[in-house]
Order: sequence, then structure tokens, then C-alpha cells
Amino acid sequence: HSPDERELRGTTLALSREKLEEAKHLIRKFHRQFVRLVASDQGDAVYQLQLSLYPVVLPTEDENENH
Repeated sequence: HSPDERELRGTTLALSREKLEEAKHLIRKFHRQFVRLVASDQGDAVYQLQLSLYPVVLPTEDENENH
């Protein structure tokens, strides 16, 4: 497929545990809004939307004990 038919974004970042639930809430909110936007469209192609938020590096045992 041509680049004009795709939209790719990726970000690696540090995220505090305090912000994790808020970040997940924003992802769910965006997903609901996106689905509502395109749900009524008959469409002429099939696309896959993938949203992921997961730890790349987990805290060590010592860091876990401090929280």
C-alpha cells in the first residue's frame, strides 16, 4: 500500500504509575470517538487501527519496593 494510505505513529516515553490510569482512559476515549466517527461510513476499504500502551522496561525489585 502507498504511504498515503497509512498513518503510523510511535513514541517511547517514561510514564509514572500515577499517570498510567489517566493515559489508559485517554486511549479508551480516543478509541470510542474514532469508532463513532467512522462507524456510520460505508467505507470502500478495510483498515486496522491498533493502539497499544505497554511497559518496555519494567522496574527492578529495588524500585518496586520504593513505591
